[in-house]
Amino acid sequence: MFSVRDVRILSGPFRQNEAIDIKAIEELNPDQLLRSFRINAGLPVDASCLPLKGWESPGSDLRGHTMGHYLTALSYEFSLTGEKSVEKKLNYLIEELRKCQVALKTGYLSAFPEGKVDYTEKTGDGWAPYYTMHKIFQGVIDSYKATKNETALLMAKEIGDNLIERADRITDMNSWSYVLDKMEQGGILESILNLYEITHDKRLIDAALKFHQYNKLKPAAYKKDILNDRITSNFNHANTTIPQFIGAIRTYEITGHRFYLDAARNFWEMVTQHRSYCTGQTSYHEHWNYGPDTLSPELGQQNGESCCTYNMIKLSNDLFCSDHDSRYADYVERALYNHIIGSIHQETGNTCYFYHIEPGSFKTFNVNQEVFYCCTGTGYENHVRYGESVYFKHNDSLYVNMYIPSSLNWTEKGLVITQEHDPLKTQQAKFVIKQGSAEANICLRVPKWCREDFEVLVNGSKMQDLKPVNGYVFLNRMWTKGTTIEVKLPMKLQMHSLPDDKSLVWFEYGPLVLAGDLGNEGITNAMVQPANNFYLGVPKENVVTIKLPSLKAGTISNDIKQISLSEPEFDLNNFSNRTQPTRLLPLYSIQGRRQIVFWKMN
Repeated sequence: MFSVRDVRILSGPFRQNEAIDIKAIEELNPDQLLRSFRINAGLPVDASCLPLKGWESPGSDLRGHTMGHYLTALSYEFSLTGEKSVEKKLNYLIEELRKCQVALKTGYLSAFPEGKVDYTEKTGDGWAPYYTMHKIFQGVIDSYKATKNETALLMAKEIGDNLIERADRITDMNSWSYVLDKMEQGGILESILNLYEITHDKRLIDAALKFHQYNKLKPAAYKKDILNDRITSNFNHANTTIPQFIGAIRTYEITGHRFYLDAARNFWEMVTQHRSYCTGQTSYHEHWNYGPDTLSPELGQQNGESCCTYNMIKLSNDLFCSDHDSRYADYVERALYNHIIGSIHQETGNTCYFYHIEPGSFKTFNVNQEVFYCCTGTGYENHVRYGESVYFKHNDSLYVNMYIPSSLNWTEKGLVITQEHDPLKTQQAKFVIKQGSAEANICLRVPKWCREDFEVLVNGSKMQDLKPVNGYVFLNRMWTKGTTIEVKLPMKLQMHSLPDDKSLVWFEYGPLVLAGDLGNEGITNAMVQPANNFYLGVPKENVVTIKLPSLKAGTISNDIKQISLSEPEFDLNNFSNRTQPTRLLPLYSIQGRRQIVFWKMN
């Protein structure tokens, strides 16, 4: 991947979200986030520094996880902007967290006592201490990578040493396997291996291997889907499982053992092709409750935990680095356009826990500083990480995975390239070599939704006989300043149906999932931006009671009219129970209004 330091998002909804997210990140109070860490380390706390709420409150077993996300988000913000104030804030946090780590004396760093970790290691019970430790550990690593602060590296090494000691004490692998099946360890093994890639301390590899759930990896490696099995109540927890396979692909990258690559590939196939919705989201109430291709029973308001999509994008990008296959980029595009960019409130920066797809429901954006849910933390990260998914490099080849207005500084080649035009409005992307001269292979993804009509022009001349390989066309030449590449990306309206219920259909326009706008009757801002994650059930006021429109059987192509050629908006009028047309809009753009993605066709 290119670092986000080398990529700038220039315009469109991604740039808008990035700015909204940075504002939300800046509104967090570092000392309030440090408060629980200082108390746990026995250090003084300013009486005027009030405790945080929700999952960061003093009694929460998950307190401290937001600090990890915050460190990562600030690290990305600094890489994007280069602002000295952001670097200063990162260095302050590292300095203060180091004081806490020194006071605790064992290398351990968290906002709750180390005894909670000991208890969970023995029983598997307790609310996710390893999940929280992973976020903090990775945040410290990201801080070092962004700022080269040697204190951050020292802290990461001591956290690693603490985990090595813990792993060395594990000898009864049968009991430990049961503990892993019960507890939520997050991506702790990925962070251990991320530290190895910096330090090359081989003890870290042995420690990481102790955190693999082989009773998930082995079936996946042999293409057996057991993801909804209930070996324990947590075994089918989606956001516990996905990081296992991010850890697997990292293990493959370091060790070269194909078992881990096969497991990650097959798992990705199981989730994206058989357990995901058209938006790229997966899971219901955080779990996989049914077998493959059983999607219709879970079109509710507890669908699509945002953390899951965040992690599936990470896994997809990692797998792309191994396989160079456009299918991974096709998924990332689907997930970014139809879930992630719709998961942040356009005024407040509040983010979604579940991404509601129940017909007639509306998105809810939990008040970030009231709740501090897991998806609050990943929400802070999501919108400053877009640049990771756009461009990739391999030797002399540049892979263009996303058609998003952006600029790229390819330092190895001395090339600066801009991607102009918003494909959502112009149905094309234009690349211009702004600086430099070099021979290179530019590999353009042919999106799944426009393979028949995909065209490329270089300096105005159409390229003939372009034959995609693994979903890419290859342009090899000497690139000089001023050279242009135009990519035609014609979008078509398409209708699809759920695999287990052909009467439930949805509409797509190019990469966009479209939703019907059903108005805002009965909706208040407090309902749209609540302090409720819907985990304990849908609040009474959010239960859908309106009468839903249903479609007539048969062709509907003549009953959908595009409002403007430059906007992906349509009027749909093919109903069996209403006479007025319904406006179809990109799902991501609808906020504060009832929506319908999945239509019942009589």
